[in-house]
Amino acid sequence: MLANFQRDFTNMLKSDTTTSPADYFDDKYLFLQEGDILNNRLLIYRNNVQQSLRNLLKTTYMRCYVILGHDNFMFLAQEFVKNNIPEQAKLSAYGSGFVKFLKENNHVQKEYPWLADLAILEWAYQESFFAGNLSKKSIDIDNIANLLQSRFLLHPSLSLKADISSIAIDAMQVMQYDDNISIHDMQHMDSNIKFCQYAHDNTAPKYHVMIARGSISTIFHRAITQPT
Repeated sequence: MLANFQRDFTNMLKSDTTTSPADYFDDKYLFLQEGDILNNRLLIYRNNVQQSLRNLLKTTYMRCYVILGHDNFMFLAQEFVKNNIPEQAKLSAYGSGFVKFLKENNHVQKEYPWLADLAILEWAYQESFFAGNLSKKSIDIDNIANLLQSRFLLHPSLSLKADISSIAIDAMQVMQYDDNISIHDMQHMDSNIKFCQYAHDNTAPKYHVMIARGSISTIFHRAITQPT
């Protein structure tokens, strides 16, 4: 019974906003309310969940949001949300599949073939920001034997992304934002990116990108050489 209820509840959360949420439940007797009261309360709950997830995607993929525009991004976000309800009890982990979703969207790939690369960097920023820390240990560099026996670990926030479009890298570097920069300001920064030479094709140079959480913000390094 519980498994069936959880299944119905999940399907209700993913359902289109034009459908009646109460219709997704076989065991309506589990609710204290019924009829229009039940349906209206479920409707409010579903709308709040979906809106929260759309806004979460907007926050995580802010640069993609600016480039696509509010209406286009929110439409894509709604399509993603309908098939991707959070599976973990932490919102910082939500949205990892958005990159794959963009790659599989034909319209996005036609207009902005590099946008998925930008999403890769934005998700890497997210993961880097919430990554854990390693305990610090001092090493006597004058003691060669001790140094040779030491085992060095990469920081959990460090990752390497291969074959990333230079447009995506430029967008990530140019469109820096904080609490003092408005969406309008970001759109102005974006103007040179959207209409640059490679904006609507996939011939822009590609680079390897290393992402690591610094003391203040995540740092993006363009590789010296292009991958062959």
